[in-house]
Amino acid sequence: MNPGPLDDAVAATFRGGSYTANTLSEATTLYRVYGGNAGKIGSYWTRTKPSGPLQSQLDSALAPQWGNSASKVVSMRVPKGTTIYEGAAASQSTGVGQILGV
Repeated sequence: MNPGPLDDAVAATFRGGSYTANTLSEATTLYRVYGGNAGKIGSYWTRTKPSGPLQSQLDSALAPQWGNSASKVVSMRVPKGTTIYEGAAASQSTGVGQILGV
């Protein structure tokens, strides 16, 4: 496997460390859930509009222990020509026998 441009720690947040670099052919809306200890600004966004805190935790493999309550949603319009990195979220072990995002 050829390493991509992302740092190994970031690549590991994608299932199997596999992701795709996509240059947007049109302006695109991305969404981020936040709340609790997590703020509006952060590294992880999705093209899919969130449908609620629990579903967001499952879809994005957000461990509750991380403090992101996923109770709020922010969106941003990303301009055409921007390169984004996309892939399925890796499962996250919470250390208590619970795995999210499987």
